[in-house]
Amino acid sequence: MGVLVGAEQSGCIVGHHAGLHVPGQKGGGILLAAGHGGAVCHGDAGLFRLRQFRRGQLGAGRVRRSRGLQGHTAQRRGIAGAVCLRGGSGANELVVAMFWAQDFRASMMLRFWDGLRAEIEKTARPVRLVIYPYVNDHLKESEALTSGADCHAAIICNASYADLQFLEDTQLPIPVVLYNRVCNGYCSVNVDDLKMGALAARAFADQGCKTAAVLTSSPVFEGMENRMHGFRLEGEHHGLTILANRYCDNSIRGGYEAVSHRLRHEWKQQLPDAVFCGSSAIAHGALRAFCEAGYIGEKLPRLIAVGNGPEEMDAFSIPSLSVVYLPMEDMARECIQLVLGQLDGRIATAESRLLPIEYVPRESCGPLTEYAAQ
Repeated sequence: MGVLVGAEQSGCIVGHHAGLHVPGQKGGGILLAAGHGGAVCHGDAGLFRLRQFRRGQLGAGRVRRSRGLQGHTAQRRGIAGAVCLRGGSGANELVVAMFWAQDFRASMMLRFWDGLRAEIEKTARPVRLVIYPYVNDHLKESEALTSGADCHAAIICNASYADLQFLEDTQLPIPVVLYNRVCNGYCSVNVDDLKMGALAARAFADQGCKTAAVLTSSPVFEGMENRMHGFRLEGEHHGLTILANRYCDNSIRGGYEAVSHRLRHEWKQQLPDAVFCGSSAIAHGALRAFCEAGYIGEKLPRLIAVGNGPEEMDAFSIPSLSVVYLPMEDMARECIQLVLGQLDGRIATAESRLLPIEYVPRESCGPLTEYAAQ
């Protein structure tokens, strides 16, 4: 497998050996190239914030089929591997573009990358993966996506409402798969965001908590809102008093500063019994702030996060972090399977695959009861 990560001002071309390169052009991003010495990558800066559908109507592991695939015919999909791309590719080589947002989610890309890499290594046909950082709401400006001259297929991650509307209104020349988003006419891989929040609330209730706070960043797609909505609905059903959402930067520093501030103000007299964090990063910052203030052991509120960070970081923090685990690696594998299925003609109608999620109890919050787990 060859891998290129590219960012482009208009027309910025990068040929690079394995390693890390930070281009100096204004607006350029970090470029990472591995596997193809001297390979050329055309990239374009662009970023998504895509509309997310409510997934409660689908069962875990089920596949939803919709109308015909948007933007390209089955005949074109079958011959995609033979298309001559700008910049060149081997006669049998498939070039797959991955679009990833240039925001707080950039650090989460490695887990998705690992899943793609593991799945691509199983394929008999050579695949070159090209990564395009992009800016939310500007997907329509990506020539690599709209021209069909740079890649045979694309995986779009972190897309926005505006980007989804663009996809729905546009006949693209290549097959596209969406990560954790749904758009009519496109294949996608998703999780049940409502359930992610509900599992956290149920775990708190099972541990005897009576009050719970929410610490998250401002929502950039509907799924983030659905997680908090699911948490509130399930918590109230089990008698939890849910405090108003508190917003912070989606980072370790953001979580640290948010909790430190609240410990000096509204939490000075009375701590909530539990805190639900919108990301692993926020939770690690929160744990640090609680520890510095002397809240350790039994004094520490129960804490659960959306597990979208490195699993080792969650498992080996002190205390170890309980999470509702986002299966990013498995989702990436499903995405590349859908890409290859469209390219070889096995998939002719759009599929939405819903993957199961699980609550992983660790030291920061105990397990679900047996009944709740079932």
